[in-house]
Amino acid sequence: MKTLALINEIKDMEEILAEAIKFNNTVLEVLFVHEEEFFELPDLFKPKFEQDENIDKESIKKEILKNLANLNYKKDVAIFVYINDTFSRVESLVKDNKTLIVTKYNSATKELADSEEKILFLKRAQHNYQTILVELALDGEDNKRINFAKELFPNTNLILAYDYQHFITVDMSTVDPMMGMNSDPYLDEELKEQNKKTFNQILKESGLTGVFLEDTGVAESLIEYVNSEADLAILKQRDNDILKKIIKDCLFV
Repeated sequence: MKTLALINEIKDMEEILAEAIKFNNTVLEVLFVHEEEFFELPDLFKPKFEQDENIDKESIKKEILKNLANLNYKKDVAIFVYINDTFSRVESLVKDNKTLIVTKYNSATKELADSEEKILFLKRAQHNYQTILVELALDGEDNKRINFAKELFPNTNLILAYDYQHFITVDMSTVDPMMGMNSDPYLDEELKEQNKKTFNQILKESGLTGVFLEDTGVAESLIEYVNSEADLAILKQRDNDILKKIIKDCLFV
């Protein structure tokens, strides 16, 4: 699997590179994109003379190589330095779903949450993962998610989670115009029990522990559980509202 270290600010360089090389077993690429409207560039990386571009690409590349040397990384690396348009720069480098992107969650990278790429958003200062929550979808793809988590984090405690969303149906004969839509508790309970049965079967087959969560709106129970119990959340819901509320590192697969 290829690893792409995506950096937008010099101050985040060491942290992102340190995490990216943990997952690298084939190819490491480093992409530095300076978003002019978001981030101030240190004087060290500004060109000495008037040029068409306003960043010193060679100085940035040297700084990346120096950080990798300090991290004792001795394999080959491809380095790309650009100005602006982080999303498009990533798209041009990642042409399949066999790349893990490692980056900080910020104003330049947040829209990547809506992409289909595997992406690890770093949100905390420490990234020593002891307990990892893996969100399931009960969609037939959960075994792939579990196996990916086991492969990437072989020595951690994995907890499977399913966030059941209670639903509301519209029954015209029971709608009270003063109260709005009514729920169908019988259908809702039947569906919940079916999902619980499927979820418990996955727990049994995987040999892992898990938690069945319940929500009526945005995944508040999931967010609360991750923030209090996990060091990292592997999520299937690509939702920026959820991502913003989670204070732990998040990995989309």
